[in-house]
Amino acid sequence: MNFAYQHYDNQDFRFEKILVSIKDLDERFEKARKNHNKYPYAPDFLSEMLKIDRDRTKKLDKLEALKKLDKELAQNFEQLSMDSGRFLKAKEFYEKGEFTKARAAFQIESEQTEGEFEGLEDVDSFDEAKLLETQELLLGKALEYLILAKLIIINFDWPERFGKSANSLRQSLATSKIQEQVSALSSFLQEHKVFNRIVELFKGTLESFQKAAEEDPRAFRPNVAKTLKKLAALYAFSNQNDKALEGFKGALASYSLLAEEQPTDYFHELVESLFNLADFYRELHRYDEAMAGYEEALYKSKASEGTLYDDYLPKVAMSLFNLADIYVDNGKFDKAIEGFEKALSLYDALAKKHPIDHLPNFAHTIFNLANCYTAVDRIDEAEDAYQKALYLYKELAEELSWEYLSDVANSLMNLAVVHNSQKRYDEAIDGLLESISIYWELVEENTSIFLQDLADTIYRLADLYLEINQLEEATEEYEEALHLYRILANESRADFLPDVAKTLSELAKMYTLAEDFDDAEEAFEEALDVFRGLEADNPGEYLRYLVLMLLKFAIFYSVAKPNKEMAIALTTEALQKLIKNQEFQHSGEFEEMVKWILQANGVDLNDLRSE
Repeated sequence: MNFAYQHYDNQDFRFEKILVSIKDLDERFEKARKNHNKYPYAPDFLSEMLKIDRDRTKKLDKLEALKKLDKELAQNFEQLSMDSGRFLKAKEFYEKGEFTKARAAFQIESEQTEGEFEGLEDVDSFDEAKLLETQELLLGKALEYLILAKLIIINFDWPERFGKSANSLRQSLATSKIQEQVSALSSFLQEHKVFNRIVELFKGTLESFQKAAEEDPRAFRPNVAKTLKKLAALYAFSNQNDKALEGFKGALASYSLLAEEQPTDYFHELVESLFNLADFYRELHRYDEAMAGYEEALYKSKASEGTLYDDYLPKVAMSLFNLADIYVDNGKFDKAIEGFEKALSLYDALAKKHPIDHLPNFAHTIFNLANCYTAVDRIDEAEDAYQKALYLYKELAEELSWEYLSDVANSLMNLAVVHNSQKRYDEAIDGLLESISIYWELVEENTSIFLQDLADTIYRLADLYLEINQLEEATEEYEEALHLYRILANESRADFLPDVAKTLSELAKMYTLAEDFDDAEEAFEEALDVFRGLEADNPGEYLRYLVLMLLKFAIFYSVAKPNKEMAIALTTEALQKLIKNQEFQHSGEFEEMVKWILQANGVDLNDLRSE
């Protein structure tokens, strides 16, 4: 498959060097892909595909940027009417693809004419004829600076190209505002993350286009729609959600009108606006609106003529994924599985062509599909999917970025859960230990992000050791998890105190089984104090956990370390909490525990109720 040559013909002689390089990468990629298809679980071939596609993607991005700039420059040269020798020479160099020489000639031309425009910005005293002449001259000068900026930026090997080009753009914008300049300058501002200046730039541009659209809707409504879309994205980036939502809706309304009048030109933008709005609704957790938006966007993209659906395959795949994710949140796993499987089919086809861009989403979709299989007890399919996701994440972590190591660790943990359900305990333990080892490595790089994952996985390993009666190992892991949860609670008290209390409760049980009653009592006391505090701060939210902790502690004082007074006091507190919260009649899960405690301590339930 010669990807580059499918898009660029022999007229692109100016880009021949990069095209030849891409063609070579295409051929190498196709050879590696065939080997991978023949031997799908041989890691060397997939690694080679990723390496080749990474290099090819960089070349293609560069080629696309060159092509875009080349097209714009051709239009700008046609717009600018100059008959000086240097201008014509610069144009000749440009048409031959000698961009460096074109820039040098044009820069001299621009500098030589700069003095001719001094004072032209002061137009208040000009008559109408002079004003029109001046505006035309300023527009021409602005185009000169714009062309110079593009001749600079098209030189990808020049380290100073961004700074030099930005200066030319600012000179162009100061001379005479053109929409193309606004867009170009905003790209530089975004490159340097000056977002407030970008927003102000686009707000001013939007106002100008909206006024112009009142007089000439057909000419300026597209500019209004495009600017609204860009503003919405900027507002979303800065978490100004109300303004972002207004912008996305405005862009959709504008493109809807444009698509009705000129469907050939604007149907793509209409579908993209539907996708954008649905994505944003999903980010806002407005799932019903997101679901409706995705369904409409998918319907329009499939129903359209031509290649629209193919053009939007990555967006369609992601929308199917997002829609399936919403079904998961609503507990509709059958629909979620259907959506993930459709997305998987698309990502499979996309990843075979461009693994760098699409293999990560292919892996994420397999992983989420495995989670759904687990939820509906399709365990064999879940295991197979987790194994595939694990294999892909390991390749991605090795070839693309260490950041995929967290996905490797998460896949190992989930696969261990499956193995545990199948009573394949040795495999489950090995998987959890490998996951923990990876998380420790990640914690050393970034403690704040991965410490909770590490603590949760260690806690899960402790649970597994307890299940197979390896009590000493379980105790050690619970103690390690507790240590980590304490660190997290110190950094974010409200979020991790329940984990501290839960782990203390398990440790109290482990110490009791080991007949280490003093340590057990201390763990029970601390866990109870934490749950009391949580319930006081969040009435009703932790009631069940508090009552359960009180009764567990009462059982401890009834059997392990007999203390009738404490056992009855704790049981009484539990009953009072339930009655006070009007939940005593719903406390069937606690009734047998209460009866057992009272019987063990020789106390009648009716006497206690009357008190």
